Amino acid sequence: MSQLICKSCGAQFNYNTNGDIVKAKMNYTNLDEIIKILRPS
Repeated sequence: MSQLICKSCGAQFNYNTNGDIVKAKMNYTNLDEIIKILRPS
């Protein structure tokens, strides 16, 4: 399990080995923006 913390919004994400978000603690409402940051198309 790895963790990523967004420097701009302070959101904390916990990942499993497949890269799926299993737990997210965030004070950030626009989840689409977070997904774009994490998985750029």
